Amino acid sequence: MLSALLSRHFWITAYAMLAAGLWLPGDYSAWHAWVPIFLGGILYFTCLKIRFQEIRDNLRLNVLLRVAALMPIRLFALPLVCYAAARAVAPDWATGVLVLAVMPAGFSSIAFTDLYGGNRMLALLLVLATSVVCPLTVPLLVEGLGAGGHLGGAALAHRVGYLLAVLMTPFALAQVTRALAGDFVERHRERWSYGAILSSCLMIFVSVSSNRHAWEGIPLSGLALPLGLGCMVSAIGFAGGMLVRLFVSRADAIAFTCGEIWINNGLAIAFASEFFRGEAKMVLPAVLMQVPIVATMALYGQWTRRMPRDETPTGTT
Repeated sequence: MLSALLSRHFWITAYAMLAAGLWLPGDYSAWHAWVPIFLGGILYFTCLKIRFQEIRDNLRLNVLLRVAALMPIRLFALPLVCYAAARAVAPDWATGVLVLAVMPAGFSSIAFTDLYGGNRMLALLLVLATSVVCPLTVPLLVEGLGAGGHLGGAALAHRVGYLLAVLMTPFALAQVTRALAGDFVERHRERWSYGAILSSCLMIFVSVSSNRHAWEGIPLSGLALPLGLGCMVSAIGFAGGMLVRLFVSRADAIAFTCGEIWINNGLAIAFASEFFRGEAKMVLPAVLMQVPIVATMALYGQWTRRMPRDETPTGTT
Protein backbone atom coordinates (compact mmCIF):
# COMPACT_ATOMS: atom_id res chain seq x y z
CA MET A 1 0.00 0.00 0.00
CA LEU A 2 2.79 2.44 0.92
CA SER A 3 4.57 1.80 -2.37
CA ALA A 4 1.32 2.50 -4.27
CA LEU A 5 1.01 5.86 -2.51
CA LEU A 6 4.45 6.73 -3.91
CA SER A 7 3.79 5.39 -7.41
CA ARG A 8 0.49 4.95 -9.25
CA HIS A 9 -1.57 6.51 -6.42
CA PHE A 10 0.93 9.32 -5.82
CA TRP A 11 -1.83 11.89 -6.27
CA ILE A 12 -3.41 10.88 -2.94
CA THR A 13 -0.18 11.63 -1.06
CA ALA A 14 0.44 14.82 -3.04
CA TYR A 15 -3.03 16.25 -2.40
CA ALA A 16 -2.85 15.27 1.29
CA MET A 17 0.40 17.23 1.60
CA LEU A 18 -1.13 20.16 -0.25
CA ALA A 19 -4.15 20.18 2.10
CA ALA A 20 -1.85 19.96 5.13
CA GLY A 21 0.22 22.84 3.80
CA LEU A 22 -2.88 24.99 3.38
CA TRP A 23 -4.75 24.19 6.58
CA LEU A 24 -2.61 22.38 9.18
CA PRO A 25 -2.52 24.69 12.23
CA GLY A 26 0.80 26.26 13.14
CA ASP A 27 3.41 28.70 11.91
CA TYR A 28 5.69 27.10 9.31
CA SER A 29 7.32 30.25 7.95
CA ALA A 30 10.73 29.08 9.24
CA TRP A 31 10.42 25.98 7.05
CA HIS A 32 11.13 28.16 4.02
CA ALA A 33 14.74 26.92 3.98
CA TRP A 34 13.53 23.35 3.41
CA VAL A 35 12.06 24.11 -0.02
CA PRO A 36 15.42 23.77 -1.87
CA ILE A 37 16.34 20.83 0.42
CA PHE A 38 13.35 18.74 -0.62
CA LEU A 39 13.76 19.95 -4.20
CA GLY A 40 17.31 18.63 -3.92
CA GLY A 41 15.87 15.33 -2.67
CA ILE A 42 13.84 14.96 -5.86
CA LEU A 43 16.94 15.59 -7.94
CA TYR A 44 19.21 13.45 -5.77
CA PHE A 45 17.07 10.31 -5.78
CA THR A 46 16.34 10.65 -9.48
CA CYS A 47 20.02 11.19 -10.28
CA LEU A 48 20.96 8.04 -8.35
CA LYS A 49 19.44 6.17 -11.30
CA ILE A 50 21.61 8.02 -13.80
CA ARG A 51 24.68 6.19 -15.06
CA PHE A 52 27.16 8.13 -17.17
CA GLN A 53 27.84 5.00 -19.19
CA GLU A 54 24.14 4.71 -20.00
CA ILE A 55 24.07 8.33 -21.12
CA ARG A 56 27.18 7.92 -23.28
CA ASP A 57 25.78 4.77 -24.87
CA ASN A 58 22.63 6.63 -25.90
CA LEU A 59 24.21 9.82 -27.19
CA ARG A 60 23.54 9.01 -30.80
CA LEU A 61 23.01 11.71 -33.39
CA ASN A 62 19.30 11.02 -33.84
CA VAL A 63 18.70 11.26 -30.07
CA LEU A 64 20.66 14.51 -29.80
CA LEU A 65 18.69 15.95 -32.71
CA ARG A 66 15.41 15.09 -30.96
CA VAL A 67 16.61 16.73 -27.76
CA ALA A 68 17.79 19.80 -29.68
CA ALA A 69 14.41 20.07 -31.42
CA LEU A 70 12.27 19.56 -28.30
CA MET A 71 14.27 21.58 -25.77
CA PRO A 72 13.36 25.05 -27.18
CA ILE A 73 9.67 24.13 -26.94
CA ARG A 74 10.03 23.65 -23.19
CA LEU A 75 12.27 26.65 -22.55
CA PHE A 76 10.92 29.23 -25.02
CA ALA A 77 7.85 28.41 -27.13
CA LEU A 78 5.40 27.20 -24.47
CA PRO A 79 6.53 29.76 -21.82
CA LEU A 80 5.92 32.56 -24.31
CA VAL A 81 2.46 31.16 -25.10
CA CYS A 82 1.68 30.94 -21.36
CA TYR A 83 2.94 34.49 -20.75
CA ALA A 84 0.93 35.91 -23.66
CA ALA A 85 -2.21 34.11 -22.48
CA ALA A 86 -1.73 35.39 -18.92
CA ARG A 87 -1.16 38.94 -20.19
CA ALA A 88 -4.47 38.70 -22.03
CA VAL A 89 -6.58 37.48 -19.09
CA ALA A 90 -4.72 38.64 -15.95
CA PRO A 91 -1.85 41.04 -16.75
CA ASP A 92 -0.97 41.64 -13.07
CA TRP A 93 -0.20 37.94 -12.68
CA ALA A 94 1.62 37.46 -15.98
CA THR A 95 5.17 37.73 -14.59
CA GLY A 96 4.38 35.15 -11.90
CA VAL A 97 3.06 32.83 -14.61
CA LEU A 98 6.24 33.44 -16.60
CA VAL A 99 8.42 32.52 -13.58
CA LEU A 100 6.58 29.20 -13.51
CA ALA A 101 6.41 28.53 -17.24
CA VAL A 102 10.10 29.16 -18.03
CA MET A 103 11.28 26.41 -15.68
CA PRO A 104 12.87 23.23 -17.09
CA ALA A 105 11.28 19.81 -17.19
CA GLY A 106 11.04 18.48 -13.65
CA PHE A 107 13.16 15.54 -12.52
CA SER A 108 9.97 13.86 -11.27
CA SER A 109 8.94 13.59 -14.94
CA ILE A 110 11.59 10.88 -15.38
CA ALA A 111 9.92 8.75 -12.71
CA PHE A 112 6.53 9.21 -14.38
CA THR A 113 7.97 8.46 -17.81
CA ASP A 114 9.18 5.17 -16.31
CA LEU A 115 5.78 4.56 -14.74
CA TYR A 116 3.88 5.20 -17.99
CA GLY A 117 6.18 3.24 -20.30
CA GLY A 118 7.84 6.14 -22.12
CA ASN A 119 11.36 6.68 -23.37
CA ARG A 120 13.21 7.16 -20.07
CA MET A 121 16.49 8.10 -21.74
CA LEU A 122 14.89 10.86 -23.79
CA ALA A 123 13.13 12.13 -20.65
CA LEU A 124 16.44 12.11 -18.81
CA LEU A 125 18.29 13.95 -21.56
CA LEU A 126 15.52 16.54 -21.86
CA VAL A 127 15.61 17.15 -18.11
CA LEU A 128 19.40 17.42 -18.08
CA ALA A 129 19.56 19.65 -21.15
CA THR A 130 16.83 22.04 -20.01
CA SER A 131 18.25 22.13 -16.47
CA VAL A 132 21.74 22.99 -17.72
CA VAL A 133 20.47 25.84 -19.91
CA CYS A 134 17.75 27.25 -17.63
CA PRO A 135 20.05 29.09 -15.17
CA LEU A 136 20.73 31.45 -18.07
CA THR A 137 17.30 31.53 -19.72
CA VAL A 138 15.17 31.91 -16.57
CA PRO A 139 16.70 35.16 -15.19
CA LEU A 140 17.06 36.69 -18.64
CA LEU A 141 13.46 35.96 -19.69
CA VAL A 142 11.92 36.89 -16.34
CA GLU A 143 13.78 40.19 -16.14
CA GLY A 144 13.84 41.05 -19.83
CA LEU A 145 10.25 40.12 -20.62
CA GLY A 146 8.31 40.03 -17.37
CA ALA A 147 9.93 42.29 -14.78
CA GLY A 148 11.24 44.98 -17.10
CA GLY A 149 14.98 44.33 -17.10
CA HIS A 150 15.76 46.56 -14.12
CA LEU A 151 18.38 44.30 -12.51
CA GLY A 152 22.10 44.93 -12.83
CA GLY A 153 24.68 42.39 -13.89
CA ALA A 154 25.62 41.39 -10.33
CA ALA A 155 22.00 40.68 -9.38
CA LEU A 156 21.46 38.62 -12.53
CA ALA A 157 24.66 36.69 -11.82
CA HIS A 158 23.37 35.98 -8.31
CA ARG A 159 20.20 34.45 -9.73
CA VAL A 160 22.15 32.42 -12.25
CA GLY A 161 24.41 31.13 -9.47
CA TYR A 162 21.45 30.26 -7.24
CA LEU A 163 19.82 28.17 -9.97
CA LEU A 164 23.10 26.43 -10.78
CA ALA A 165 23.68 25.55 -7.12
CA VAL A 166 20.15 24.24 -6.57
CA LEU A 167 20.28 22.08 -9.70
CA MET A 168 23.88 20.90 -9.81
CA THR A 169 24.56 20.12 -6.13
CA PRO A 170 22.14 17.15 -5.90
CA PHE A 171 23.44 15.80 -9.20
CA ALA A 172 27.02 15.95 -7.95
CA LEU A 173 26.10 14.33 -4.61
CA ALA A 174 24.29 11.51 -6.42
CA GLN A 175 27.34 10.80 -8.55
CA VAL A 176 29.57 10.76 -5.44
CA THR A 177 27.15 8.29 -3.85
CA ARG A 178 27.32 6.09 -6.94
CA ALA A 179 31.11 6.22 -6.88
CA LEU A 180 31.27 5.22 -3.20
CA ALA A 181 28.42 2.70 -3.08
CA GLY A 182 27.66 1.77 -6.67
CA ASP A 183 26.63 -1.83 -5.95
CA PHE A 184 24.18 -0.74 -3.24
CA VAL A 185 22.70 1.92 -5.51
CA GLU A 186 22.17 -0.58 -8.33
CA ARG A 187 20.67 -3.25 -6.04
CA HIS A 188 18.02 -0.81 -4.89
CA ARG A 189 17.66 1.00 -8.21
CA GLU A 190 13.87 0.64 -8.44
CA ARG A 191 13.35 2.16 -4.99
CA TRP A 192 14.89 5.53 -5.75
CA SER A 193 11.76 6.65 -7.62
CA TYR A 194 9.87 6.32 -4.33
CA GLY A 195 12.38 8.68 -2.72
CA ALA A 196 11.93 11.19 -5.55
CA ILE A 197 8.13 11.15 -5.30
CA LEU A 198 8.22 11.30 -1.47
CA SER A 199 10.57 14.31 -1.67
CA SER A 200 8.17 15.91 -4.15
CA CYS A 201 5.23 15.44 -1.78
CA LEU A 202 7.17 16.80 1.21
CA MET A 203 8.24 19.79 -0.87
CA ILE A 204 4.58 20.47 -1.63
CA PHE A 205 3.89 20.71 2.10
CA VAL A 206 6.79 22.97 3.04
CA SER A 207 6.44 25.21 -0.02
CA VAL A 208 2.75 25.82 0.68
CA SER A 209 2.91 26.06 4.48
CA SER A 210 5.98 28.32 4.58
CA ASN A 211 4.49 30.77 2.08
CA ARG A 212 1.08 31.22 3.71
CA HIS A 213 1.99 34.78 4.63
CA ALA A 214 2.11 35.66 0.92
CA TRP A 215 -1.68 35.34 0.65
CA GLU A 216 -2.86 36.05 4.20
CA GLY A 217 -4.96 38.98 3.04
CA ILE A 218 -6.44 37.15 0.06
CA PRO A 219 -9.85 35.48 0.59
CA LEU A 220 -10.15 31.83 -0.35
CA SER A 221 -12.13 32.81 -3.43
CA GLY A 222 -9.18 34.97 -4.47
CA LEU A 223 -7.08 31.84 -4.99
CA ALA A 224 -9.30 30.84 -7.92
CA LEU A 225 -7.47 33.14 -10.35
CA PRO A 226 -3.89 31.88 -9.73
CA LEU A 227 -5.23 28.32 -9.62
CA GLY A 228 -6.94 28.89 -12.95
CA LEU A 229 -3.71 30.29 -14.38
CA GLY A 230 -1.89 27.15 -13.22
CA CYS A 231 -4.55 25.04 -14.93
CA MET A 232 -3.97 27.08 -18.08
CA VAL A 233 -0.21 26.37 -17.94
CA SER A 234 -0.93 22.64 -17.50
CA ALA A 235 -3.42 22.66 -20.38
CA ILE A 236 -0.92 24.39 -22.69
CA GLY A 237 1.77 21.87 -21.74
CA PHE A 238 -0.60 18.96 -22.31
CA ALA A 239 -1.64 20.40 -25.68
CA GLY A 240 2.02 20.81 -26.63
CA GLY A 241 2.60 17.14 -25.83
CA MET A 242 -0.36 16.12 -27.96
CA LEU A 243 0.95 18.14 -30.90
CA VAL A 244 4.42 16.62 -30.57
CA ARG A 245 2.82 13.16 -30.73
CA LEU A 246 2.06 13.91 -34.40
CA PHE A 247 5.78 13.82 -35.16
CA VAL A 248 7.43 11.43 -32.70
CA SER A 249 6.88 7.90 -31.45
CA ARG A 250 4.58 6.99 -28.58
CA ALA A 251 7.49 6.44 -26.15
CA ASP A 252 9.11 9.76 -27.09
CA ALA A 253 5.79 11.58 -26.83
CA ILE A 254 5.27 10.23 -23.31
CA ALA A 255 8.74 11.41 -22.29
CA PHE A 256 8.19 14.89 -23.70
CA THR A 257 4.65 15.28 -22.37
CA CYS A 258 5.60 14.18 -18.85
CA GLY A 259 8.23 16.93 -18.90
CA GLU A 260 5.66 19.46 -20.10
CA ILE A 261 3.10 18.50 -17.45
CA TRP A 262 5.49 18.06 -14.51
CA ILE A 263 7.60 21.13 -15.08
CA ASN A 264 9.99 21.97 -12.28
CA ASN A 265 7.57 24.09 -10.28
CA GLY A 266 9.63 23.21 -7.20
CA LEU A 267 12.44 25.24 -8.73
CA ALA A 268 9.91 27.97 -9.54
CA ILE A 269 8.80 28.01 -5.88
CA ALA A 270 12.40 28.14 -4.66
CA PHE A 271 13.25 30.91 -7.15
CA ALA A 272 10.13 32.97 -6.42
CA SER A 273 10.49 32.51 -2.65
CA GLU A 274 14.14 33.53 -2.76
CA PHE A 275 13.89 36.59 -5.01
CA PHE A 276 10.22 37.65 -4.70
CA ARG A 277 9.51 36.59 -1.12
CA GLY A 278 6.11 37.73 0.14
CA GLU A 279 4.86 38.76 -3.33
CA ALA A 280 1.70 36.71 -3.74
CA LYS A 281 1.43 37.28 -7.48
CA MET A 282 4.91 35.84 -7.98
CA VAL A 283 4.71 32.94 -5.51
CA LEU A 284 1.11 31.71 -5.76
CA PRO A 285 1.09 30.50 -9.40
CA ALA A 286 4.06 28.21 -8.68
CA VAL A 287 2.63 26.98 -5.36
CA LEU A 288 -0.90 26.31 -6.61
CA MET A 289 0.46 24.72 -9.78
CA GLN A 290 0.70 21.51 -7.74
CA VAL A 291 -3.07 21.08 -8.05
CA PRO A 292 -3.24 20.90 -11.87
CA ILE A 293 0.16 19.19 -12.16
CA VAL A 294 -0.94 16.25 -10.03
CA ALA A 295 -4.38 16.02 -11.62
CA THR A 296 -3.08 16.34 -15.18
CA MET A 297 -0.32 13.77 -14.63
CA ALA A 298 -2.80 11.28 -13.15
CA LEU A 299 -5.16 11.81 -16.10
CA TYR A 300 -2.28 11.51 -18.54
CA GLY A 301 -1.43 8.14 -16.98
CA GLN A 302 -4.93 6.98 -17.90
CA TRP A 303 -4.54 8.50 -21.37
CA THR A 304 -1.31 6.61 -22.05
CA ARG A 305 -3.08 3.29 -21.50
CA ARG A 306 -5.29 4.13 -24.48
CA MET A 307 -2.52 5.50 -26.71
CA PRO A 308 -1.80 3.38 -29.80
CA ARG A 309 1.14 1.03 -29.26
CA ASP A 310 2.67 1.70 -32.67
CA GLU A 311 6.16 3.16 -32.73
CA THR A 312 5.77 4.95 -36.04
CA PRO A 313 5.04 8.66 -35.55
CA THR A 314 1.93 9.81 -37.33
CA GLY A 315 2.59 12.38 -40.01
CA THR A 316 5.89 10.71 -41.02
CA THR A 317 6.89 7.94 -43.35
